[in-house]
Amino acid sequence: MGILHSGLSGGFSNKTGANVGRRVNGQNIVTGLHHPSTKPLTEAQIIQNQRFGLLTQFLSKISPLLSVGFKHFVKKNSPYNAAFKFNYKTATVNEGSGYRVDYPKIIYSKGNVCKPCCLRVAAIPGFVSFSWVPEVQTMFGRVNDRATFLIYNVQKNIFMAERYAALRQDLVYQFAVPADFAGDELHCYMNFNNENGKLTGESVYGGQILAN
Repeated sequence: MGILHSGLSGGFSNKTGANVGRRVNGQNIVTGLHHPSTKPLTEAQIIQNQRFGLLTQFLSKISPLLSVGFKHFVKKNSPYNAAFKFNYKTATVNEGSGYRVDYPKIIYSKGNVCKPCCLRVAAIPGFVSFSWVPEVQTMFGRVNDRATFLIYNVQKNIFMAERYAALRQDLVYQFAVPADFAGDELHCYMNFNNENGKLTGESVYGGQILAN
């Protein structure tokens, strides 16, 4: 049943006959009922669906980071959609037998705050060690910028994140990982936000390591 909001000439919501009404970004939208296509998918559509599914599965699990990292790039959508659109262009790779996520090209945050300089990651027993080098302070690179870290375990399909866990001036952070991660392939990322969290910086891929 459709519900009128402003009389007969106004918009409506829900289903009315073959039409569906909803309100999107302050506008009344009317569309027809969806009818599934009986045509077989083209090769291009199959590839598109595969890439879409891969990224959806990956990015949906770090949506809290995307909400912060892409909050300044929203254009009538959401931070998640902005992040998806950005990563869809570059963050999948064709291996011949199919597509996979291109981990070094994943970006979960963008902005003007300076990236960590010469980021390195290393596995030590029970931890992943992140380290970076000092730089001259600038408007977008302060010693009290706060660091966020992300680790993805490929074998277990698990993400671990630590938000605002260190300062730029600390130059090192040891991220604790579970004992059963030992031997697993980990992909490591990091970015800085400014002190009050209002400004974001682009995330950096630290590399692939095996947990120790």
